[in-house]
Amino acid sequence: MSYVQPADGHQARFMPVLMGPPSSRGVASYGRVDVVAAQWRVHSGLLAGLLPDGFVPVLDGLEPLGLLTVAFADNQGVEFMAGRGYRVASVLVRAAFGSQDGPSGDFVVAMFEDDCLPIVLGRELLGLPKLFADISIEDRPDASMMCGASLWGHTLFSLETGPLQPRENLPEQLPPPQPLLGMRSFPDPTSGALLGEPLLTPVEATPQEIALGTEATVSWGFAGNGEIACVAGLLDALRTLAVDEPVVVVRSVMSRVLRTDLIERLAPPCPLPSASL
Repeated sequence: MSYVQPADGHQARFMPVLMGPPSSRGVASYGRVDVVAAQWRVHSGLLAGLLPDGFVPVLDGLEPLGLLTVAFADNQGVEFMAGRGYRVASVLVRAAFGSQDGPSGDFVVAMFEDDCLPIVLGRELLGLPKLFADISIEDRPDASMMCGASLWGHTLFSLETGPLQPRENLPEQLPPPQPLLGMRSFPDPTSGALLGEPLLTPVEATPQEIALGTEATVSWGFAGNGEIACVAGLLDALRTLAVDEPVVVVRSVMSRVLRTDLIERLAPPCPLPSASL
């Protein structure tokens, strides 16, 4: 990542430096976000393998199960893009920092986007593992959805839902959105070693429409080092996740604000392992 901590102790800046310090970014406002998502309970031991040191899966109930979410979003009216839009495909794990009682949210295991500007800003500001992909979100005549993320013709992952039924008066009853958890990385100005800084970014949303379903299937890609070396390890790890019946299948339309002015540093930067996904 291009986030750099200057050796002279002055405030860190985006690259190129004319973009200014991270604190100059304000909030990120989205006029309309159309999200298709499904959530499964997965053994917490498998989910723990997707998280960096310091984060633990939040247990959902008495059994050792955590929550895995696969989500696709079409963002429009994005303020920092002069009203333009982009699409996102994400894999999230409900996690907490330090312990089950620590600060919690959705840890972003992978986030693919189809525009470079939010990729750069999200990496440097939020510490999210963003990469480019071609993303499709298809409405079907029977109100089901087919969503996919691919790169260079190779599938990364896809989400297919059964029919989704609109629900009246339900948006007001939805729980507030989870904060986003990430790990921003940058080189130590003295040693050059890669440091990681765990971050929590609050999210605000105003729901407008919602539709619910009961059926969803996620499929993971099989691209290897010979096809897409930069994500082969990630896909190998995702294929270890056994999912069955989803606990949530939803399509929701909302406005959203990422409170980048309230990013919380959960711990001081610490050295990252030399090898990761």
